[in-house]
Amino acid sequence: SDVYKRQFMTRTGDEDVSINDRARFNRAHNTDLFVSIHHNANAQNDASMNRTEVFWHWHDDGGPSEDAARLLLRELQAAYGLPNSKAYLCWAYGVLRENSYPAILGEASYLANPEEEKRLQDPAHLQKQADAYFRAIEAFFAGGRPQVLLVPGSDPGRTRVLQAAILQPDALSLLDPQRVRAELDGAPLD
Repeated sequence: SDVYKRQFMTRTGDEDVSINDRARFNRAHNTDLFVSIHHNANAQNDASMNRTEVFWHWHDDGGPSEDAARLLLRELQAAYGLPNSKAYLCWAYGVLRENSYPAILGEASYLANPEEEKRLQDPAHLQKQADAYFRAIEAFFAGGRPQVLLVPGSDPGRTRVLQAAILQPDALSLLDPQRVRAELDGAPLD
């Protein structure tokens, strides 16, 4: 389908692309979802650690980035089932901070773990991971992104009440009324 024809890679080989260049690349291509794929290590050099971690940037808390991160965590958990795995709100990672949204960063497992390092050399193990990423991305786009239309005649300056309609009824099931937020010209609305 057309959705899969619009894939962009910041790199296809073993080359260094700066965080800022990755973000610029993403913005230039006006992507619908940025996915950064990694394997983790830890500062404590604890080789026994192995878990899945998925991050989204705090600017998009409660937004589509969080939705994509939770979908990816679910799929990686189904594939690997590593204990203590979580999705995290994050402010520090530049590849998320400098990017447009939605954007996520996945750490499928810990490369510093010797058993995991061996598994990561197995093509079947890598395929399992690629399939998990694919299923999460597919689920993200299959859910649809609700489009909102300002109802004609509503005047935020005059009535201080905004009326809107959801244009994609199939996306309504994805909406959590507790997480809906509205902005007008970048300023939050009640």
